[in-house]
Amino acid sequence: MKHRNSTIRPLSRSLLSAVLLTGVTIAATVPLQAEAGTRGHHVERTGPNGRSTERSATVTNEPGYHSATREQQGPYGASREVNRTVDADAGTASHSVTTTNRYGDTVTRGGSTTVYGGTVDRSRTVTGPYGATATRSATRVYDPATGTYTSNVNATGPNGGTASRDVTVQR
Repeated sequence: MKHRNSTIRPLSRSLLSAVLLTGVTIAATVPLQAEAGTRGHHVERTGPNGRSTERSATVTNEPGYHSATREQQGPYGASREVNRTVDADAGTASHSVTTTNRYGDTVTRGGSTTVYGGTVDRSRTVTGPYGATATRSATRVYDPATGTYTSNVNATGPNGGTASRDVTVQR
């Protein structure tokens, strides 16, 4: 009897392990649908020295649309605000970030992406604490009928210098 049970137990354990592993794998690979609606949170903390920090977030999810705003305030006055939006139906995404250090110097950066047909348009902008701005824009197009890929990129530096690149690839 003892010999028979010792043979069955390892078999049943390995079968149970296989079933559990399969269940975990399926649960991990099946995408979860985000529940539509708006959620938010706000947290404030004060340290033993009396300095406080706070952060908050608001997230909106709807079918084909997502937006999020996050704000942080440090104990010495530095702050950061991030806004992101994705609209799958319109084929657009955008983001902006504003950061201010404890001395009031502000840096902003942002950009947008638009996808339509075989075209992707992207633009990015960064503005430094003294007002100098750098930009980059790119348009990429793929024509499956001809197998042609075209890319056009333009950039302007904070001191006004420019650069551009045009690429066409025929397959």
